[in-house]
Amino acid sequence: EKLKMVIDSRLVTRAENVVPTERKPQGGKGAEDSSLPFVWDALRVLSTAHAALKPDQQVAFFGASVRSTALLLGGVSDGIDWDTTRQAAVDFFLTNHIEGPPLVAAALSRALCYVNRIRKTHPDMPARILVVDASAVEAELSAQSTALVSCAFAAKSCAVPVDCLALGVASSVLLRQVTLLSGGKHQPLPAARRPHRLAEVLVPALLFHFLPGVEVRKDLNIAKDLHNLAAVCSCHGETQEIASVC
Repeated sequence: EKLKMVIDSRLVTRAENVVPTERKPQGGKGAEDSSLPFVWDALRVLSTAHAALKPDQQVAFFGASVRSTALLLGGVSDGIDWDTTRQAAVDFFLTNHIEGPPLVAAALSRALCYVNRIRKTHPDMPARILVVDASAVEAELSAQSTALVSCAFAAKSCAVPVDCLALGVASSVLLRQVTLLSGGKHQPLPAARRPHRLAEVLVPALLFHFLPGVEVRKDLNIAKDLHNLAAVCSCHGETQEIASVC
């Protein structure tokens, strides 16, 4: 199975339960005072556990910043140099960070293209995507609404469920809809007040909710997510009862 993860660049400069205006990155110290170290270590544990399920499991990490997206690592899980890749990821996030919503839709598109390329040689390989979101308000990704919904339908058509772990102050309405449309799972995990608390709960949450594949989740009788397909206006990102404009 191919497990792809899209990492929100705001994890580098956002500490827990802090809105963007209350904390600014200071030089190269942003990664030390953020959620990224805990998230990266937890994703490494998830990837290691995923590799233990079957031989030749594959993993790919994509970074999404305001300026660009990047493939941070990709290949067989057992052959990943995690220390080198972690430093490369931190460098990418700090170099490309400016305030604003990251290009999550573009990163999702790259992840889906990556799946299609792999399936040319391994047509039966199952794949799924996990988005780690750090939104501070529900409407932060409203400008990408059309692109995100298009990615959701594209993922559904090629049987690639999109999951989302929301670590920000508020979870994105659009990412909740993407997971629902693609057959994935959305799990909000409100950040704790102290940084070490996140490290305690993050690994168990990832393993419980996102280690099982879609077919296994059916056997586990995991509760389905609440349906929320309300229209969202592209100008303010607010939910609307009629149409998609306010």
